[in-house]
Amino acid sequence: MYKPSPRLAAFSRFVLARAPWVFLAALALSIGGGILVRRLPLETDIAELLPDSYISVRTLRQIYNEIGGFNSLQILLEGPDFEALKRYADRLAPVLQSHPQVKLVEYKKNVEFYRRNALLYLPLKDLQSIHDRLRRRIQQEKLKHNPLYVDLDEDEDEEEAPESLTFEDLEKKYQVTDDKIYYVNPEHTILVINVYPEGKKSDVAFARRFYADIRERVRNTPPPPGSPPIQVEYGGNFKNKIDEYLVIIRDVKSSVASGLILVCLLILAYFRRWTALAVIAVPLVMSLSWTFGLAEWVVGRLNTMTVFLFAILFGLGIDYGIHLYARYREFRRRGRPLEASLQGAVASTGRALI
Repeated sequence: MYKPSPRLAAFSRFVLARAPWVFLAALALSIGGGILVRRLPLETDIAELLPDSYISVRTLRQIYNEIGGFNSLQILLEGPDFEALKRYADRLAPVLQSHPQVKLVEYKKNVEFYRRNALLYLPLKDLQSIHDRLRRRIQQEKLKHNPLYVDLDEDEDEEEAPESLTFEDLEKKYQVTDDKIYYVNPEHTILVINVYPEGKKSDVAFARRFYADIRERVRNTPPPPGSPPIQVEYGGNFKNKIDEYLVIIRDVKSSVASGLILVCLLILAYFRRWTALAVIAVPLVMSLSWTFGLAEWVVGRLNTMTVFLFAILFGLGIDYGIHLYARYREFRRRGRPLEASLQGAVASTGRALI
């Protein structure tokens, strides 16, 4: 037998004497906590899991402050006619760029700069090849115009044809094609438009709102008349972060729901009373509301690790109600009245639960 605690016995008498007011106060705190929980954001940025003192974290934040986010929402235009895809991209780009939170829309590369400065970007191997060809041709011309030069390896009647100086192979190698201008697949059936937003992908509320706005603008901008059917899909790390968030939320909800159902079935199977379910579950829901409401007030957010505390604390917190109710039922089976059983359960089991 537990030795009853006089202080806990006095506390239980105090609560029982003011039970309606205590319940209303707890209910008010639970409602307030629930409101805070609904505002509790989920931070999915991996950098938020690392200490602020890490040089990598400080560098990443400096980049965000100076140039903004560098994550893109990709719009994939798919169709059989590549020219139609280009015309549709030309039509979509200014519409997307007019969004107030779009920093840049990119679906083709600025090749004019590279055309003007192409020789500056040639690899050393190709530059050496050009140099050797020019050197050999210059040497040939020198020998050709040298009256003292006699080629002993050739017949006198045969005139050696000079080596042709051509760069067609290199020109073909660096010729600007659609593959080098546009973001396309090898079959030229998919053209990608990269949309760079001003905000961070880790701001899930912004990411979801921005994604919905872009989809709405694409829906309201159909392909040019006469174009073949064009299918529009979305991808990129910006959308992947939204999908990751939705998967995490779905997993948390399914974990909590399945755990709640199984625990409720076990409680009903053991105690065989619907009242047991209410007496154990209601305080647990209230305590979770207080806990995560306090988390929103003090910490301000959850991350990809702490979000699963919903399921973890539910599993840990259910034990207290079960032990307390089991002790209460034990006193009731001994014939004690309701109030005495409640006081006895709190006074004897309360110390261990605290």
